[in-house]
Formats: sequence, C-alpha cells, structure tokens
Amino acid sequence: MAIGDQFRRVDDDFKLHDEVLVVLTDAGGNGEAVAVVFWRPDAAAAHVEETEPDSVEGALSFAQAKASELNRQIVVQLDDLEDWWPHWGTLT
Repeated sequence: MAIGDQFRRVDDDFKLHDEVLVVLTDAGGNGEAVAVVFWRPDAAAAHVEETEPDSVEGALSFAQAKASELNRQIVVQLDDLEDWWPHWGTLT
C-alpha cells in the first residue's frame, strides 16, 4: 500500500450499499490478520459478492481496483484498531 492511502473505518453494524467493504479477521486462528472484500455488483442489487480470505495487503489491493472500477469508496471494518498496521494506510 502506498503511504497516504486513506480508508474510512465503519462499525460492526455497517450496512453495505455502494461501498467496497474490507473486513479484517483472524480467520486462521493464528493471530495473523486476513481480510475479505465485499461489494454489490450494482448498488441497488441485493446480491453481495465476496472474495476468499487473503492477506490484508492483497485484499486492500483488490478493493482499490474494485473501487476504482465501480467508482466507489473503500470502507474497513475491524475489531480493534491495534489490528491495523500503519503501512496499510490511514483509517479515518
């Protein structure tokens, strides 16, 4: 990720509309964060697409490409701010 990348942090009760959502989790149970990306192919669609769990860097890179393709904002959901590494970007 490039220094200066900014992402908006959202709460657990966030409802996906026209954003690209990156959710950080400890899916592997080994203490290493992984991320899943969610988005609606059409902002009005009920169906939500998602990726397989990936490294945070891989998921953010995919999210940036998808957000650019769909002209949408990226939002990030995580349990604890301590799970976020500064080299991934800035959470606002």
